[in-house]
Amino acid sequence: MVAGGSLGSDFADPKIEGFWHEVNRQISSSLYEKLSADGFKAVPLTVARDDDAVRVIAAAAARNRCNRVIQVEHTVSEDGQGKYFSYQVSLMRFSATGRTADGTQVRTAGEYQRSYRFPRTAETFRTLTPVGFAATVFADLKASGKLEPLRQP
Repeated sequence: MVAGGSLGSDFADPKIEGFWHEVNRQISSSLYEKLSADGFKAVPLTVARDDDAVRVIAAAAARNRCNRVIQVEHTVSEDGQGKYFSYQVSLMRFSATGRTADGTQVRTAGEYQRSYRFPRTAETFRTLTPVGFAATVFADLKASGKLEPLRQP
């Protein structure tokens, strides 16, 4: 499963929140398309702003019988190096730890994580595209070898 949307920094201004949600959604959707086109099993998931992300991702993973999730999360902030935004891409595996009357208990184990940081400038917004960035993320994930369990026969 590829999860994106409103995962990451929260904003008081609905327009700013909507912008980052849409960019994150486009990145995760493009990543899903690249995975599918290259023969990997993937299911898209867009998390809405008011959703409990952990609960939504877990329920969607169970419903679609996914044992891994690729999560695209954004951070918008400022530090000593200036204003920036970053994307954290994580590949996590679900593994069962036991059964209860309510269902199966699972835990997650990180298999891959990478952060991509960009200066928050007009030039970056002009040149960085969601589709192009998704291609970079896909190439990095594929090169790591961690996608192979998702390859369809």
